[in-house]
Amino acid sequence: MTNLSKSQDVKSFLFHLQQRAIYTFSIDELFESLDKSALAIRRELDRLTASRKVANVRRGFYLIITPEYHSRGMMPADTFMDQMMHYLNREYYFGLLSAAAFHGSAHQQPQASYVMTCKPALRSIDNTKITIHFPIKSQWPHYGIERRKTPSGSIALSSPALTMFDLLQYQSQSGGFDRVLMLIHDLLESIREDDLRNVLKNRIPTAILQRCGYLLDVVYKESDLADIVYDGLESLNYQYVELDTGSDDQITDRNSRWRININTETELEY
Repeated sequence: MTNLSKSQDVKSFLFHLQQRAIYTFSIDELFESLDKSALAIRRELDRLTASRKVANVRRGFYLIITPEYHSRGMMPADTFMDQMMHYLNREYYFGLLSAAAFHGSAHQQPQASYVMTCKPALRSIDNTKITIHFPIKSQWPHYGIERRKTPSGSIALSSPALTMFDLLQYQSQSGGFDRVLMLIHDLLESIREDDLRNVLKNRIPTAILQRCGYLLDVVYKESDLADIVYDGLESLNYQYVELDTGSDDQITDRNSRWRININTETELEY
């Protein structure tokens, strides 16, 4: 709850917020801070929204649009996500294509933002101003979530190693197998051995470990990283799985170390 003295109207309330470098607020904060009827407050808020000075992102949660974004009528997701998820009382981190872009992928400038969260599911935000998807993590990772500073504060972000595993696990939401291959290739420069060991403390599906280990070992020739994945896999009872879950192609070969049925080509296109 923002601790502000009573304001005369919505504009003065927003002015006081901006003086404190605060650009988000809830409808409940507004009702508590203004000595006006709920109907009058909503009418003023509607006028500010129509003029693109305020945006309603989630029910009850609003943004103050700074001048450089007035024409767009929306702020970038990384400027308000931390505050919004705190308002919703939800765990989150930027992942998948969004995380790949944060970590410098030359092949990914996503049109949508991908924000990982846990159950219950959050409906996507998808309109002409912004698109945000909220993939669900059934097993929440306790390792590999970083804090990244932004001009408006900070955000939660998957580390390069956690991003790699997530891209494989959420292949269909990451643009398909071929795109995932390129994104992981871009991430390799940022993946450190200590990051990988740390992320492996999470409960990662066995099939994802197999696919990731195979790619690191056979496709990317990163034997040191592959061996770290194998150390976490060899004690498990794992069966043969397809390399590409989205492919209908026939199995052309098998890899016995990782127990991978090779059912797609893995040539990187530069």
